[in-house]
Amino acid sequence: MESAPALFQVKKLDILSSKSVRYLVLDFNGEGCFGKVAKCINLKTCETTAIKIHKMSENHTSQKEVEILTKIRALDPEKKNLVRFIDNFMFQDASCLAFEMLDRSLWDLLNQSQTPLSLHEIRPITQQLLVAFEALKSIGIIHTDLKPDNVMLVNHSEEPFRVKLIDFGMALPASAVKVGMTVQPCAYRAPEVTLGLPISEAIDMWGLGCLMAFLYFGDNLFPDQSPYHMMKAVCRLLGQPKDHVLKVDDYTEYEDRMAFLHLLKRLLDTDAQTRVTPELAQSHCFLMTICSLDDSDEAGYSPSDSETDGESTVSSDGVTSTNSSSHEDADPAAYHFNRQSAALRAHLQRPPSWTSSAEDSYCVSSSYEEQDPQEYSMEPDTSYLSEGEYIPISGDQR
Repeated sequence: MESAPALFQVKKLDILSSKSVRYLVLDFNGEGCFGKVAKCINLKTCETTAIKIHKMSENHTSQKEVEILTKIRALDPEKKNLVRFIDNFMFQDASCLAFEMLDRSLWDLLNQSQTPLSLHEIRPITQQLLVAFEALKSIGIIHTDLKPDNVMLVNHSEEPFRVKLIDFGMALPASAVKVGMTVQPCAYRAPEVTLGLPISEAIDMWGLGCLMAFLYFGDNLFPDQSPYHMMKAVCRLLGQPKDHVLKVDDYTEYEDRMAFLHLLKRLLDTDAQTRVTPELAQSHCFLMTICSLDDSDEAGYSPSDSETDGESTVSSDGVTSTNSSSHEDADPAAYHFNRQSAALRAHLQRPPSWTSSAEDSYCVSSSYEEQDPQEYSMEPDTSYLSEGEYIPISGDQR
């Protein structure tokens, strides 16, 4: 009987060689079931590079990842906020994928600070990821593995909260997904995956909603013990947050929180058909304070909320506006939201409601009396469930 081949062992100061480049291993940034990620230096260009070294048993999986990365490479990684794929090669029968070297993950950031992020920090992260997911959707790719570990800061000291989406090892072509497939981390798993319904790019938007909640609350919104517990929590936890979370201590922060919660609700729509798309979500009023570093920059990344596309002025009614009318022309809903800010402050003693048109234009409603409590309540209707009834889970043997 032939013995199994020895696992490829790589150590610091080893040399990994492709057909044209030699890489010196400096350190290791992480290890998982797939293998290791090594911090290397390109001996030809002296560029620091991250090399994902797969275990030999994972070579078939890595080939699928290369096919996905090859499609993604046709996109502009800088504008689309996707990790730059450099090279792939075999070394001692192990598959090696070379990527640009990034800073640290959002998981590492929160773990080191032990503090959740503020809304003005979450805002640019959300906007950049929406650009990334819109780009992936345009080429028919579903990431399926969004979590704090897979969103990397590019260079946090020089470009605060500029991020890129990484790790396409679990990514799938939309045409290849099948009903009943189990994808996504449990705490980030869309209801249609758990329930065994058709899967689309919309599952990445659900994952984004879960990520936003994690960044804000410092913990997962849904449990990760089992699909059943997660699905049960989806039905119970999409209610209005407690009053102390929405404490009116600052008008601007209060409006930000309400906008944040509304976008969260649209991302966490349990119906994949009506869940907001990356394109429409980018026009949500929660993201409207972001401006591009350059007007032609599709990524829309801005390191701070203080930058604006035009000079701000305060009109006689106390509403802040810009000298340019382009914002009103580009997104009437967002302009309507800004114009209503002053009027809204007079009604902050009552919870503001949100309206959404068929075109997914979002703004604060100025008529609280006209709101439909059933439509705007974040508490789901569970009246159709009989007492003791449980939600069917795909593969549940109960």
